Amino acid sequence: MKMPWHKRDPRLLARNRDEVNAKYSDLGFFIKDETVFVRGSFHVLHEDQVLDRYQIEIELPPDWPDSIPVLREVGGRIPVHKDRHINRGDETSCLLVPEEWLLSPQRDSLRAFLDGPVHNFFLGQSLVEVGEPWPFGERAHGMPGLLQS
Repeated sequence: MKMPWHKRDPRLLARNRDEVNAKYSDLGFFIKDETVFVRGSFHVLHEDQVLDRYQIEIELPPDWPDSIPVLREVGGRIPVHKDRHINRGDETSCLLVPEEWLLSPQRDSLRAFLDGPVHNFFLGQSLVEVGEPWPFGERAHGMPGLLQS
């Protein structure tokens, strides 16, 4: 079995922990069964104002950054429904087309993932919760979404 990313490159773990903690001090890093998890309160910011907060868990699989982080909203606030981009069964969030992120030069930066796709996902959730449309549009699920991207 291949060694998990955080053991192969402890500096990558330290760099990501430092970058995340500099902006998101309510998130903590934990390792369980060779998998790195980031858990805590994620604040949705706009112009340095906290607009909303969500309880989250991000799983960085053993082969990260060669695979996409897995995001879950763990506070029970977002309904499990495809129109809210929460997958039934494992309750993971569908926040982007994975191939788009895996081609990003920032794919090894959890801070970039939080500042971009995660922020936009939760900003959209907050707006939809009060009856507004998704602010950045939506893509279809599955292969149609991949083709749209």
